[in-house]
Amino acid sequence: SNVMPFFNAFPSLHIAISWASLLMFFYLVPKGAKRRTFWCVVLVVYFVLILISTVTLKYHYIIDLIGGFILAEVAFAVCMRNNCFHVERWDDFFGHKRLIFIFILILLLLYCFLF
Repeated sequence: SNVMPFFNAFPSLHIAISWASLLMFFYLVPKGAKRRTFWCVVLVVYFVLILISTVTLKYHYIIDLIGGFILAEVAFAVCMRNNCFHVERWDDFFGHKRLIFIFILILLLLYCFLF
């Protein structure tokens, strides 16, 4: 096998976290927001680079990537169903929704770079 045996796993959390961050971005940042298009392009390019690199650097099989997509979609659907992203909840708990979004996004991106 050409895949690195100690680092690969099903599903790919590289893909799951990258895709989940994109889903969160599209849901939390309103259309027409300042610089939304710029950050949308940055995140999509980042996601595509993660997608390509996990296969070309032999960290994952294609099926691992599909599992990562499914995991992110299911997690996002559960959050949507349980109203996890409701603005009042974010405001009540953290005080400023933009700050928490940026904080979570930075954590997700750092996780993808470090692991």
